[in-house]
Amino acid sequence: MNISFRNGFFTIFFLVCFLANIWPIALIANHVEPMVFGFPFFVCWAVAWSFMAFIGVVGLYFSERHHRS
Repeated sequence: MNISFRNGFFTIFFLVCFLANIWPIALIANHVEPMVFGFPFFVCWAVAWSFMAFIGVVGLYFSERHHRS
């Protein structure tokens, strides 16, 4: 994968993860109902996007590790 494409992809990916957790985009999920695993929907929304960011960090780590070796 081209370095500039990879950097651009991860920059946009992390920007989307960040924006999904702050106002005004988080207002999409600012509801108590439906309950997901006993938690309000907004909590599950925040946890899901945080998990996506974690997956992105792992992907970036392996991408950089593969590039450096």
